[in-house]
Amino acid sequence: MDDMLHPKSRMPEYFESHPLESPSSPTHNPYSWTYGMEGQDWIKVLGRTPENLKKFDIGISVGALSRSNLPFYRKWATVPATGIYPFDTELAPFSTTTSKEPQTHNRVLIVDVGASQGATMKEIRQAFPQLTGKIITQDLARVVENIPADYLPPELDIHPMLHDFWTPQPVRGACVYYLRRIMHDWPDDLCRKILTHTVNAMAPDSRLLIADVLIPDQVQKEDLYCYWKDLTMLTFAGRERSGADWRTLFESVGLVVVKVWRAEVGTQAVVEGRLREPGGEVE
Repeated sequence: MDDMLHPKSRMPEYFESHPLESPSSPTHNPYSWTYGMEGQDWIKVLGRTPENLKKFDIGISVGALSRSNLPFYRKWATVPATGIYPFDTELAPFSTTTSKEPQTHNRVLIVDVGASQGATMKEIRQAFPQLTGKIITQDLARVVENIPADYLPPELDIHPMLHDFWTPQPVRGACVYYLRRIMHDWPDDLCRKILTHTVNAMAPDSRLLIADVLIPDQVQKEDLYCYWKDLTMLTFAGRERSGADWRTLFESVGLVVVKVWRAEVGTQAVVEGRLREPGGEVE
């Protein structure tokens, strides 16, 4: 986060020499400009020192925890793992212990794309032990290869996998594809690329869950956090999105928004999507 404060403070200076419009290029924006690395995306700029990447990976892993044993923190955590989407009831039809469909037993229950060390899936598994089935967490080699050996005990049935979300999704036909705090890092055109890889792997009944901040239709004073987040994302051409933004983005890749699950407090949400069925909306 410290790395973002400098670009935010220099925005007035940046816009004196650049078009006065929201940055839309992941390689030409206040963040890359501030650090003299225009032409590189924010990951490469952040990775200009190994220490920066190490701090980032630790922060993402810690930030995944919603402290589900403490109700106050669960409500206010940044996109908490539990407490928004009812995994227990919604995914019961896919669980190997409750599903009546034989083919379910051979399917991956959840694929967590860009999962860091797997803290989110670990918390979900521990919160809903009745949801059985294989979970796969995907991230880059620098993350997966540094997961402590005892961090994901075998009984959790959570399996790390090397995967870059700019490449085709290798796990096909999973029950759920889950992306948490991924999409807000990128402009719409690159989000479409990430989503297209996911869509191409989805089965007709697969679900896509996007866990992110949701810009409200009407501004309330308690919603100011999401605008601070949006301003932070703007420094490297990312953005927070409204419900209308998500619907437009989903429709552009053949998905339909089924429901937006909102947190009790704050602007955190889970946007649920499914493949658009020929001739109509998904029920």
